[in-house]
Amino acid sequence: MLNRRLSPNQTKLLGHDPIPARLREPEHGTQQHLLPCSALLLKFLHALAQGGLIGFFLAHSQLCPGVHCTSQDGGVVFAAFSFFHAAGIFDAYIPPEGDARLTSLSKDGLKQRTEHFKQNVASQLAIRKVKDYDGDFSVKTFPEKAQEIFIEAHNYLTNFDRHKLHTLVTERCYPEMVRGNRYKSLRWSFVESLESPRVVQVRCPEMVNKGNLYGQVTVRMHTRQTLAIYDRFGRLMYGQEDMPKDVLEYVVFERHLVNPYGSWRMHGKIVPVWAPSKDPIVKTLVIPGPKLQPEQEFEMNSTVSQPKNTQWYK
Repeated sequence: MLNRRLSPNQTKLLGHDPIPARLREPEHGTQQHLLPCSALLLKFLHALAQGGLIGFFLAHSQLCPGVHCTSQDGGVVFAAFSFFHAAGIFDAYIPPEGDARLTSLSKDGLKQRTEHFKQNVASQLAIRKVKDYDGDFSVKTFPEKAQEIFIEAHNYLTNFDRHKLHTLVTERCYPEMVRGNRYKSLRWSFVESLESPRVVQVRCPEMVNKGNLYGQVTVRMHTRQTLAIYDRFGRLMYGQEDMPKDVLEYVVFERHLVNPYGSWRMHGKIVPVWAPSKDPIVKTLVIPGPKLQPEQEFEMNSTVSQPKNTQWYK
């Protein structure tokens, strides 16, 4: 059998029983037929045991779809493997500094327009690939659809409807949105669009094997929103519900193109380097007070009266 040819280190790497019995090679004198998908999986596990794919996954763990692996003490730990989403953003769009503040008539504004035309060449090639799998895709109509997905996803986030939220965001984006929201109340609302959303970049690379395409579209959104975060005691931690703020975001939407049942979902956000830092969240945990030693705290808080010294004899 295949697992007999594995070294002890390889067996330890893959676990106690790395290959199920139904996927092992048949013993001599037995008749067993493997389906094509099982044969491919058997070859994949064999190559993995030989170490040919370990280095590849470690080098491309940020871009391989659904692969998150780390090396600890010479070993490799693999997490869940999924082909329905990518684990990163391919060729992330670099927003120009001063976006939404420079006009096209200024010197810097004309320079930004020139850089946009250069990046548009690669986007046009990717748009053709996307249209081969999604005939309804259009650069003119997609921004409105993307903005609707953006608004619905944040509404489900404030209502803590995780089942519907999974239908609008990828498995990579979901933990980033819900992390740190436990025991908190979110109040978010979309006020208006200051500028019409538009597509700034489209990428359609192949991953793992030829023909496995992922479409990623970066949409620029300049909107006005309100956000307020309350702790579990109802005290305000961040923002205000009645004070809208102007927000400039670059949201990435992804779709597994070769999947006929796939849909466009939020995959992440691109935060520019020049973006201003966010206001810190006020944590309501402990009321500030003087620092006391344990024995001092007992003496100050103790209400037990000490008996007076008495002389029993002279």
